[in-house]
Amino acid sequence: MATCILVLVTGSSQVGGVDEAWKINKNAGRLDIFTFPFDVTERMTFLSIVIGGAVNRLPMWAVSQTAVQRFLAAKSLRDAEISVWLNVPMLTLVIGVCCLEGLVMYAFYYGRSCHMSVVADTPHGNILQILIYFVNEQFGHIPGYRGLFLSCLVAASLSTISSGLNAMASVALVDILGTYRAMRDKDYLKSRKNDKRDTTISRGFTILFGAISVGLAFITMKLGTIVSMFNSVFGAAGGPLVATFLLGIFWRRANEP
Repeated sequence: MATCILVLVTGSSQVGGVDEAWKINKNAGRLDIFTFPFDVTERMTFLSIVIGGAVNRLPMWAVSQTAVQRFLAAKSLRDAEISVWLNVPMLTLVIGVCCLEGLVMYAFYYGRSCHMSVVADTPHGNILQILIYFVNEQFGHIPGYRGLFLSCLVAASLSTISSGLNAMASVALVDILGTYRAMRDKDYLKSRKNDKRDTTISRGFTILFGAISVGLAFITMKLGTIVSMFNSVFGAAGGPLVATFLLGIFWRRANEP
């Protein structure tokens, strides 16, 4: 967060302040937020972001494997509820800073009579790497800063990746391997489990899913933006997942064996 704020302050100071950056983006039509077109083929509208974004994020923060795993790791239900409520202002702050960075990046390169897509054609990368390009251009003379910035990005991503890998390993161990064991041994669930063996198997699943994730990273480079793919996957899988939980909440018979 500190590095992002530093980038925001540096970029805004060079374009004449946040007010000037806001004015440039407004004149370019990038702040037409409260528009309500009913064209379903248009991806970024007010309704799609507010309604679709809320529905799309609900599975991730409420009923996904990673979310439930974090809730169960809390000491009590009260602690889990507090963690969710604390996440709201913190996440709002992070997203707000990222949005302001995007506005400042556009205003910065707009002031140079250079569209961001032109910068993307440089050897440094594409449009998705515009922030890294800015850091390399503006802070490259500071020893170690570029490495510090990239390490912060990697650390932030690893916190999410680690929880996802652990969640997938838990699902594979309990729901897949555990079901197979129960089919072979009817007394498996009643018998004492070998925690040491299961821990080793879980680590193996984590390594396997990690290797698969690295391989998929090379494939996603050819499929478009990460955000659009993320929304597509969660939009397809998140709806049925939320529906399953809602069924169990509002219909008592669904919880009966």
